[in-house]
Amino acid sequence: GVTAVGVTIAKTTAQWLKFNVAMKEVQTIAGVSGKEMDGLRLKALGIAQALGVDATEAAQGFYQAISAGVPTGEVDKFVRVAAQLAQGGLADIGSSTDLLTTALNSYGKSASEAEKVSDQLFRTVKLGKTNIPQLAKSLARASATAATAGVSLEELLGITAATTKQGVKTAESFTQVKAAVVALLNPSETMAAIYEKLGVEGGRALIEQEGLAGALEQVRLAASGSDQVLVKALRSIEAYSLTAAITGAKLGETKKAIEEVGKASGDTAAAS
Repeated sequence: GVTAVGVTIAKTTAQWLKFNVAMKEVQTIAGVSGKEMDGLRLKALGIAQALGVDATEAAQGFYQAISAGVPTGEVDKFVRVAAQLAQGGLADIGSSTDLLTTALNSYGKSASEAEKVSDQLFRTVKLGKTNIPQLAKSLARASATAATAGVSLEELLGITAATTKQGVKTAESFTQVKAAVVALLNPSETMAAIYEKLGVEGGRALIEQEGLAGALEQVRLAASGSDQVLVKALRSIEAYSLTAAITGAKLGETKKAIEEVGKASGDTAAAS
């Protein structure tokens, strides 16, 4: 019995030391008073206790979130959402925090929108063949470019769900989206001729009018079913592959996935 107690004390002490080091790292970037830092420690422990996650992971989530721009006054709520996303998505808090901050920062959203964005991310996992770690590694490939072009987050994620469901790898899906957006924004001569035929000023206007999937559908129709014309317009196999995967007979399913992602609510908490 004495030996068992000794082992427990040693293990608990080691865990506390790891947590303490992680919170000291948080203190280096938080810019708060000692009293406020004590409050952050208690909040990190509270998240660990309430959700049954590792306290050191929670503390590391605080560090990542604050370094990504989440205000210290909102960091506990943010990390709670990230921890739930990690639980539901079978990931670590570091991956889910990275994913959430990338999505929010790419689209200029505030930390208060973390729960809604988290629900959309988890709905993407449910609808497609992907997971939270894969999304965390790959979202940044396209998110900033898509956001700049006016492609909404729900459409970006809905397209990801639709393409990965067909067997496209998560990273490749985002690469294809970026290639398609670039092809629309920086048109080839063939694409410029298509814009003139459609009566639009350019790719940004077409995306604003139709969404990314709808824009690619209009381009496909304007090419009159010619793969050769479509490839010349899009100038990359990645952009062509995305068009083939989400337009034509597959456009309806793509739009349904986008709509489902947009309606996501409560998915993260339920999964957690």
